[in-house]
Amino acid sequence: MPEHHPVGTSEDELTRLRRRDRELSGLLNSSRALVQVADVDRLLQELVDRAAELMGADMTYLSVYDEDTGDLWVRASHGVVSPELKTLRVPSGAGLASQVVASKTAQWTSDYEHAELLSHPTVSAAVRTEGIQCLLGAPMLAEGQILGALFAADRYRHDFTTDQVALLTAFADHAALVVHRARLFSAVEQQAREAAAARAVAEERAAQSERAAQLHEHLTQLTLGGHDTSTICEALATALGHRVCAARSTGELLTTPWEGLWTPQGRPEPGLQESLGRSASAGGTVTARCAGQDIGVTTTVAAGTPLVSLVVDRPHDLSGLDRRTLERTAQLLSLLLMQQDARSRAEEVVRGELAADLVNGSTSQETLQHRALAQGIHLEQAYTPVVVPLEPGVRGAIRQHLLATTPEALVDDGPGGLTVLLPGSAPRTRVQALRRAMGPRLGERDLVVHGRPGTVAELPDTVALTRRLTRMLPRIGVTTGTVDLLDLAPYLTLFGDNADLAQDFVRRTLGDLLAWDAGHDSHLVGTLAAHLDHNGNLRRTAEQLYVHVNTVKQRMARISTLLGEDWREPERQFQLRVAVRLHRAGTHPLPD
Repeated sequence: MPEHHPVGTSEDELTRLRRRDRELSGLLNSSRALVQVADVDRLLQELVDRAAELMGADMTYLSVYDEDTGDLWVRASHGVVSPELKTLRVPSGAGLASQVVASKTAQWTSDYEHAELLSHPTVSAAVRTEGIQCLLGAPMLAEGQILGALFAADRYRHDFTTDQVALLTAFADHAALVVHRARLFSAVEQQAREAAAARAVAEERAAQSERAAQLHEHLTQLTLGGHDTSTICEALATALGHRVCAARSTGELLTTPWEGLWTPQGRPEPGLQESLGRSASAGGTVTARCAGQDIGVTTTVAAGTPLVSLVVDRPHDLSGLDRRTLERTAQLLSLLLMQQDARSRAEEVVRGELAADLVNGSTSQETLQHRALAQGIHLEQAYTPVVVPLEPGVRGAIRQHLLATTPEALVDDGPGGLTVLLPGSAPRTRVQALRRAMGPRLGERDLVVHGRPGTVAELPDTVALTRRLTRMLPRIGVTTGTVDLLDLAPYLTLFGDNADLAQDFVRRTLGDLLAWDAGHDSHLVGTLAAHLDHNGNLRRTAEQLYVHVNTVKQRMARISTLLGEDWREPERQFQLRVAVRLHRAGTHPLPD
C-alpha cells in the first residue's frame, strides 16, 4: 500500500519531523539516565555517543572547563581517531572552544582551517590529524556557570542547520546537568569523608587522651606507692611502646640505659651530653642523633635548675600527646627525686650530727642510743674510725659518694677532713676497699688513716689519736696509702703530733748518712736499716740488699766512721731504729 501522509505535509517536512522525533527520544532517554546516574564517565560517554548518532556527525567530544586555568580538557569522545584529540587540552583563549566559553553561546565554523581563530600548536596539530573541516560547539551551563563544552565535527565542509545547533545545545545542557550533579555529589561525598575523618581523628584523640589520663593516674599511683624510678620508667615505656631511661641533668643514671648512650663508666656520650644541655635550655623535648640512633630528650627545669631528663628512642614516632605524657612524667619524677633528696638531706644531717656527737664524746650514751635507734642504727657493735684528710672544697662530693656507696657508715665532717665510722671490726682489707672506692675523687693525696675497732665509748679517744697521726704524717712525707694507727702510734708518744720535731730528730740522727748518700749515690741509710732489722747479721743483710757480704762490711765501716763507734750502744741503736723507720715512712709509699 502506498504510504499515507498527512494532508499538506511535504516529504522533506516529514523526514525532518521523524528526525526530530528520534532526537527527542534520545534526549528523553538521556534524561532518564540522569535520574539514575552512578558512573559519570560512562553517562558522559553515552551522551557523546547519542549526540554523534543523532547529529550524524563524524565525531563528537566533550571538554570540561577548568576554572583555575581557563583550559578545556577532553573527557569523552566518539569517532575520534587520534590519541592527541582524545586527551586534548585547549588553553584559555585558543580555538573555537575558547569562543564558546567566552560567549556562553553555541559557536561554529564551516571551514576551520581558514576561520579567524587564535591558534595554538597543540590544538592545530590535533585538528589537522583528525582532518576536521566543520566544527560546532555548545556551552555546558549550570546556574549561569560554564562547566565545559560539547562539540560535533565533520571531516567535510558544510553549514550547520538551526536544528543541529539546537540539538547539540540540548545535549550540552544534559551534559552540564551530569557534570554539575557529579560535582555536587563529589562535594557531598568529600564533605562526608572529611566529616568521617574528622570524627575518627576526634575519637582517636579522645581515646589517646583517655589512655594518657589513665597512664598519668597509674604513674601517680606508682609514685605515691613508693615505687622507684625504674618501675615508673618501665610503665611509661610499656605504654608508649618506646624504650625510656632516666638520668639526672648532670648525667647520673637513675635507670638502666640501652646500649650506646652512656660509657661503661656511667658518663653520657658526647652527643647525649649535648642533648641534655639543649633540652635544659629549651625546657622541652629535643631530638638528636646519638650512637647511630635517633633519641629524644625531655628535661624538667625548676627555678632555672635542670632536675630530671628522660631519654626516649624513635622520638619522631611519638604523637603530640605522647610528648606531653613524656614531659609530665619527667615532672613527676622530678617531684619524686626532690622529695627523696630532701629526705636524704634530712637523714644526712641527722646521721652527721650523730657521727659528730659519737666522735666528740660530748653527749650521754643514753641519748646517743635513743637517737641512733630512731635511725635504725645499733650502737652495741664495734666501730672502726677512718680519717680521710681533705680540703673543705672537695669534702661535700666525697661525703655524698660515701653515703651512696657505704650507707651503713656514719660520716663526720670534722677538723682536718672526714671521719668515717665503719660498723664492725673492719679489717685492713675493708678500709683499703673504702680508699679505692674514693680513689678517683681523692686525687694525688689519697691518704687514709684508720684506728683500732672499739666500742662507742672508746671512739672519742681513738678518733682524736687517729686525727693527730693524720696531721703528722704529711709533714714527714707520708701523703698516700692506707695507714694503721697501731703501726705508727709509738711516734705520737715520742713526738706528739709535732712533725717538725720528728723531722729534726731524723736529721740530727741520720743527717751525716743522708748527706753522704746524696753526695755519693750510696745506700748507707738503707744498709743501716737492713742491718738493724736483722740484728747485725751480715749475711742476711746482704741477702736482703742483693749485694755481697764484703759490700755490706765496707758500707758498715763507712757508717761507723760517720756515726762514731758508739752507734752500736743500745740507746743509740734505739734512736737509729726510730729515725730509720720515720725516714722510710716518709720516703717509701706505704703498702696498699
